[in-house]
Amino acid sequence: MKNYRALQKHLESNGNETVKLSFDNLKEILCVDMDYAVALRLQKEFRCSYMVNGISERGKWVSFRRTDMQNDDDCTTITTLASILWW
Repeated sequence: MKNYRALQKHLESNGNETVKLSFDNLKEILCVDMDYAVALRLQKEFRCSYMVNGISERGKWVSFRRTDMQNDDDCTTITTLASILWW
């Protein structure tokens, strides 16, 4: 489930500071069965221009909040470039 590109694109196309998606929406986007355990894993692993801001087991939703980071490919590049320029 480490390929989160489709989720990243969905969140970025929304453009809002915060986005709340139901487990059903996430199932369609990620093509995996969503439950609370999978949402917790998503919270741990998914980081880039959005990150998990909250999870509701009862409501069956995950909220995301925009961060200052770029998309997957750019995250590493920007961090590496910044460290090179700093030293």
